Amino acid sequence: MPRSPKRTLAVSVAVGLALSATACTPAEPSRPDPTEVVVEYLEAIAAGDASTARELDADAIGDPQLPDVDADTLRTDAVLAGAQRIENVTVDPADQTTGDEDTRNVSFQYELAGKQERSVLSVMWNTEEGEWQLSSSLTSALMVSAEVSRIEMKFVSFEVPGATVTQVDDPEESTMSFLVYPAVYSVTADIDPATLVDPTAGVTQQVAIDLAVQPAASFQVTQLP
Repeated sequence: MPRSPKRTLAVSVAVGLALSATACTPAEPSRPDPTEVVVEYLEAIAAGDASTARELDADAIGDPQLPDVDADTLRTDAVLAGAQRIENVTVDPADQTTGDEDTRNVSFQYELAGKQERSVLSVMWNTEEGEWQLSSSLTSALMVSAEVSRIEMKFVSFEVPGATVTQVDDPEESTMSFLVYPAVYSVTADIDPATLVDPTAGVTQQVAIDLAVQPAASFQVTQLP
């Protein structure tokens, strides 16, 4: 039986509409390389550009919400530029990252003071911004204290190139730790050298930020400041 002209027209129109709808449906754009933000972050730290690093890890750090943690004083361009910074940074290729579609773990390594460090940063896909963002950071919490014993100690004022930290006398009002980026910091404590258990040790310590251990500059004294 010959096909009805009306039926043929209806089928053609339906096919045309379907093809038109398919053509008008925007395809999701391909996502950028998830390692790019990690490379930018590590290169900023290596260059002493704390401002850029802070922009990149702002969401990862958020608000520490702890009154005894200072997230700002030592994360500055002046402090990072005055420290011995990381170098020889390498980041694993994107095809070696792990995780699901929206969260990836990016491995990297760098050298700090002649020591190789290897770790992982997590990145998360932000659909609204259309970009990968850090969901973890490379900050560590630095503590500076004078200690008579393990139970008799006090957080003390100190200096690093680029910043001076002043602690209050009330232990309950003192800041326990200060977020820092990986580097080697020269920490000079505000204590009387005559109170040092070992006077030859001096009141300055070189503190290398080891990602596996909470960094600390601890000065052994005969009496607290």
